[in-house]
Amino acid sequence: MTSPQRGTQERIYQPGEQVMDYVHRPISSTRFRRGFRVVSVLFSILGQLKSFGRANLPTKDNFLLLANHVSYVDPFVIATAANQDFHFMTRDDALTWPLIGSMLKFFNGYPVKRGTPDLKALKYTISLLNSGKRVLLFPEGTRSTDGQLGSATDGVGFIAKHAQVPTIPAFIGGTEKILSRSGFLSLRTKITVTFGTSLDFSDLATEPRRQQYRLISERIMDEIAQLRNQRGYD
Repeated sequence: MTSPQRGTQERIYQPGEQVMDYVHRPISSTRFRRGFRVVSVLFSILGQLKSFGRANLPTKDNFLLLANHVSYVDPFVIATAANQDFHFMTRDDALTWPLIGSMLKFFNGYPVKRGTPDLKALKYTISLLNSGKRVLLFPEGTRSTDGQLGSATDGVGFIAKHAQVPTIPAFIGGTEKILSRSGFLSLRTKITVTFGTSLDFSDLATEPRRQQYRLISERIMDEIAQLRNQRGYD
């Protein structure tokens, strides 16, 4: 997948910042704190969770976080690693699933229709960001079956363009060994979440509108790929 040439700005990531030894104190709402503690304990048992670059995340302002997607548990793990609460898109039927559906709702999941452009979900995402909420999205629109990165949907570029909030890439690795699309389950694995720095799309402002959406989406996936390479994935 090709993309426009990036700027020369150096991206800096905090070395070896460990997020969790067992249970730590999250910020934000009381509801999130309670659920966070449960998830924190769970992933302390299932794996060693570490985050890198968490200092790149705003702690008071809203932003759009964009990550790869390999497991059902990715939203919960990323929120734990970031130590912040997010709203996030999830396939509409997943909200009806036993247990997983309840967790998705509890942690601010909201529906998006699959297989067809869902303008309502895109506009709702922008409204969340404009109202001061943090949003986590998975640009590929579905979980990877083999851990490789796929292409982003143009809808992600649409949101990043119109929301006008910091857009930050992230890479998650290891959760595909806990609960993946193929149903694989491992009760002990290392998990890492790497947060990049805010992206700048101002050089694309003169491109035609739909071209901008596509180029923004491609650049986001290229940045996630860089984070993936940093963690030693082929």
